[in-house]
Amino acid sequence: MKTERKNSHTKCSIIIPVYNNFELTKQCVASITRNTAQGTYELVVIDNASTDKTAEYLAAFNMENVKIITNKVNHGFARACNQGAKEASAKYLLFLNNDTEVQEHWVEPLIKILDNDPVVAAAGSKLLYPDKTIQHAGVIIIDNKVDRDPLLARHIYINEESTLPEANIAKNYQALTAACLLVKKSRFEAVGGFDEGYWNGYEDVDLCFKLGKMGWKIVYQPESVVVHHESKSGPERFAKARQNIKRLHTKWLGKIAVDMVLEKDGTLKGNPDCRVKRYTTPVQEESRPVVSMIILAHNALEYTKKCVASIQTHTEISHEIIFVDNASTDGTQDYLEMLT
Repeated sequence: MKTERKNSHTKCSIIIPVYNNFELTKQCVASITRNTAQGTYELVVIDNASTDKTAEYLAAFNMENVKIITNKVNHGFARACNQGAKEASAKYLLFLNNDTEVQEHWVEPLIKILDNDPVVAAAGSKLLYPDKTIQHAGVIIIDNKVDRDPLLARHIYINEESTLPEANIAKNYQALTAACLLVKKSRFEAVGGFDEGYWNGYEDVDLCFKLGKMGWKIVYQPESVVVHHESKSGPERFAKARQNIKRLHTKWLGKIAVDMVLEKDGTLKGNPDCRVKRYTTPVQEESRPVVSMIILAHNALEYTKKCVASIQTHTEISHEIIFVDNASTDGTQDYLEMLT
């Protein structure tokens, strides 16, 4: 079942999958309301068959620009997020865990990066534990020879002080957590969204890998800060950890260059192919389009989407797309507005 309120066109759709822990959800939504400018976002909440007071709380929402999706069974994180993304109306999707509290000026730095750099597909926040130490400042990929995990995704600088200089520099990573991740909707759709074969683990790493393989950047932005009460979703969180790891290995071993190697003796060595690098904004002159593509459209929305996805996937030179819409009536106009 899906219920929604009428909402205006917004730039950012905040997508929150929930399963019980309604007190955390209330806390999360309150922090969004307190620290995000009204009219700049819509809220999409997906209830994965909660059995506590979550349904009652969501039914009592008295906010504009809110969409609520209610599932009869727990579909897990990936599918719930994909459901939310499908219903989102904004050009940017912001995936957010319900056990988070966003801080002041949290979303603007993420949007700024995606607005100003066409090569960036996703940007993620600095996440802090409640004691203000670091939970997430980027994810490094490690060939862990100690535990025989050749594709281990580990949070860098975990438990360090939030003031650590290295954690306060914008950087390119191969992966970021989806506990707070802003993604261009068109890029998300181009790679097929989250892989629903994962169950509450590694689907965010997999998504980042897919975006990276398309040539798009994944950027950690420490100016965006969110407090994360990590892994409060109960035993479901780790129910299929082994299967998730196996799936990641099956899909990506041999295709992803690790950032570091943990030798059997415990020595941690950097890989010459390490993809973690300081992020630099593009030079304005270099970002000017070399080619202008002019596309006429009249309905046939699905074909227009496929056309745009193919251009984004296979066009490496700087370009712009100029659409001429001949009075479409099938949602084409809304889709084109989302791309701007």
